[in-house]
Amino acid sequence: MQTITIAILLVATLSCNKENANSTALNTTNHATSSAAIQDNQELIGFSSPVGNWVLYFDWGCTGGYGAINITVNADGTWSGGGYSGTWIDGRGVFMLNFSAPSRTTYSGTERIKRIVGIMSAFGTPDAVPYPGCFYMERANSASFKSYKVPGMPDVMGIKALK
Repeated sequence: MQTITIAILLVATLSCNKENANSTALNTTNHATSSAAIQDNQELIGFSSPVGNWVLYFDWGCTGGYGAINITVNADGTWSGGGYSGTWIDGRGVFMLNFSAPSRTTYSGTERIKRIVGIMSAFGTPDAVPYPGCFYMERANSASFKSYKVPGMPDVMGIKALK
């Protein structure tokens, strides 16, 4: 049983780590500046600044049931939307979004051509779920988009839904 579990985890890990055919990922002496940089640059072609209007799709527990809110990412390093706000930073193909205090909720994802995809955690925010989640962001292309939430799902900050 333990061998089967290990095999399943190994297959899952390998399937989540897609490597570029030209990548030198096995070169462990200079991985950070060789294969990762090559792969990031290829995937970032066409990605512009994250500044602008986005739809943030969030799923605590990665169950496949996403809620969504509109957010605006500002050039001054702040963001706001759906009654929430905080700060953001990006670089080397990574985007991080933090909620304002007292929350410690953080979203971190990779920038793709037309979206940002990643994971999030509430990091012990009071009344928040104790497990991580998955998210993605797409450019908002309609001012008429209405935020929505799956019934019973925690909010975008990870605060547990009221019963």
